[in-house]
Amino acid sequence: MSVLAMGVVVGCASPPRVCNGPNEPAPDVLLDVAPWVASHQQATVRACVDGRCQTIPGTSPRVRSLFLPTSAGPDAGRTVTVTVTADESDRRVLRVSRRVRPVRHTEDGACGRASWWQTPMTLTAAGELQVRSR
Repeated sequence: MSVLAMGVVVGCASPPRVCNGPNEPAPDVLLDVAPWVASHQQATVRACVDGRCQTIPGTSPRVRSLFLPTSAGPDAGRTVTVTVTADESDRRVLRVSRRVRPVRHTEDGACGRASWWQTPMTLTAAGELQVRSR
């Protein structure tokens, strides 16, 4: 009986949290394309940050945001260029670019203060790139 009780106690205990020191991921751009895609449902959207690109085909209705790593180092003085193009029926319908600075975010968690550089952006239905707050 005591073995069974011990197993239940061990099974219910949460594992200890292991913190390995500061872990700051590489900067990135999080681009929400949902407003554009909603009004241009057949468009293929291609987004690039300093030459690193991702594409959302017009036939992919579930994908609404892109996570784009940047080449910028983690400091507030550097900028990156975000370029978005969209094509419908082999015709370019949008090309927009914007230079942005990485935005530093911090959050208190179980392992102390965590920080990361991320620039949240939106591609509006009108085809404008806007930086947004988290």
